[in-house]
Amino acid sequence: MARAMVSRPAARRLGWRMQRRSRGCRIASALVLVLACADARVSAAGSDAAQPSPAAVEDPTTGYFRFDMDKFGTQLWAGAYRKVGSLTFASDVYILDKLAELDLGLTFGFGKLSLTGFAGVTFDFGNANFYNLVVPQLISAYSEDAFYAESWLQLFLGSPFADAGQNYFYTRDFVVFKVADELKLGGYVELTYQINDLSGVTVGPMTMGEKSGVLSLPVGVAASIGYGKDNTLLLFLGYETNRKTAPDSSDKIAGRFSYIHSW
Repeated sequence: MARAMVSRPAARRLGWRMQRRSRGCRIASALVLVLACADARVSAAGSDAAQPSPAAVEDPTTGYFRFDMDKFGTQLWAGAYRKVGSLTFASDVYILDKLAELDLGLTFGFGKLSLTGFAGVTFDFGNANFYNLVVPQLISAYSEDAFYAESWLQLFLGSPFADAGQNYFYTRDFVVFKVADELKLGGYVELTYQINDLSGVTVGPMTMGEKSGVLSLPVGVAASIGYGKDNTLLLFLGYETNRKTAPDSSDKIAGRFSYIHSW
């Protein structure tokens, strides 16, 4: 089964967390990708002719730890997959500042393609309140020796918890191709689109909410670098095409550095 690199930065993920993003887009995108299920590891016990040991069994649990750095700051992730019978359950926790997101879902494998569906909720511990719902979510990953592709599709719903809560769609998509044993290079695109119109809603002192439409649309190049056993560096450097996000006075540089350790 393919292993997603995300695995779920404009709100999980991107933060996910565009509600605060509406206040300068403090909270990111997003995976997510979350993520796709890691290959189960097999451990075999030694055998003895007179006293046979138990047969080799699959480890039912795999997991990962990840941190990202982008314009929203440092984001921490941890997730796991647990195989129970014919089903693989997925879970992860994402932390950004005083926000914490919990996601639960199922992963399905189709050869080299893995699909993970999640439903999540974000807690705002700073204000002792719920922040948004993150549902539905679909994290897809396809892995070949020659290339790797990953896609996040997520919907963030802040309006159930606040009049100024943002509802927005987020997608993060990239594909990288092998150019050396531990190096893949390719392209990357990320879209954050606000669904509800908050232009007439006060979201802060002397601050009104965003209109519906594109909040952010960076495009650029991506690199995946093997960094020792079970470690990956995922780098993105690009250009913010949305003028509202990157005014003419800025250099419009967009990017994200990620470190992922899986087991």
